[in-house]
Amino acid sequence: HLAAPVAARAGSLRLVLWNVARGVYGWDGVLRDLSACDADVIGLVEARAATPENGAALRAALPSHTVFLVEGGLA
Repeated sequence: HLAAPVAARAGSLRLVLWNVARGVYGWDGVLRDLSACDADVIGLVEARAATPENGAALRAALPSHTVFLVEGGLA
């Protein structure tokens, strides 16, 4: 699960960096938590299970974001 966000200052950038451990939490839970966090930038580590299908699910869950699936398990 994601940690509680810290207070933001006006004009700040909200960033989430999450080691998703190859999706062990379950991609449904990952997508639910990411869409609820309202982050400007999201980095997923150990996203090896980030298949094109999961990429499409990320794009659907985060329509205002551009999704990149990077070789080596980053998204």
